[in-house]
Amino acid sequence: MLEACLAVLVTAIAISLSGDLLSMLKSFEKQEQPVNQLALSYLQLDRFLKKGSDRVYVDLKNSDEDKVRIVKEAKGKVDKNYLLTTANHRNELVLSGGTGKGNMRLLRIWSASFEAQDGLVKISITEPNKNYSKLYLKLDKAPKDDEQVKSKEETKNQKNEQKSDDGKNSEPAKDASKAASG
Repeated sequence: MLEACLAVLVTAIAISLSGDLLSMLKSFEKQEQPVNQLALSYLQLDRFLKKGSDRVYVDLKNSDEDKVRIVKEAKGKVDKNYLLTTANHRNELVLSGGTGKGNMRLLRIWSASFEAQDGLVKISITEPNKNYSKLYLKLDKAPKDDEQVKSKEETKNQKNEQKSDDGKNSEPAKDASKAASG
């Protein structure tokens, strides 16, 4: 009789434990893992900028620690200018068109600062939960100014002309030396 009661007690404990384990597994499956909003925002921004463009670069003249101006070129012409900045009392990271219309909200933040270099944008972000993160957005190098390109081309042309002049001057001298010896 004691053995029968003990067997019923052990069976009841086993059923209770397996029921608790089953309910815990069900609740674990229902839990949603939070999406890494920072990574999602980075991918969204990178894909948007590079979609349908030949070149995307930073306008260093119009960028500072509060904003970064990004130029998107398609088919050799400037397609659009975008402004990467903070909005709503510095609580959102946004990308807006050059006219200020049509903001693309990327991320809710506590604060952000920007550092623009040729081919790279560094974004230092303090998230609402006070985590500190840095985003590095790699872009193309900015094109050279037209004046710089023209001056380099002129320098190359002058060097080529000098080389061709030197080659022409040395050939008659060789011909004259051959005639004198022969």
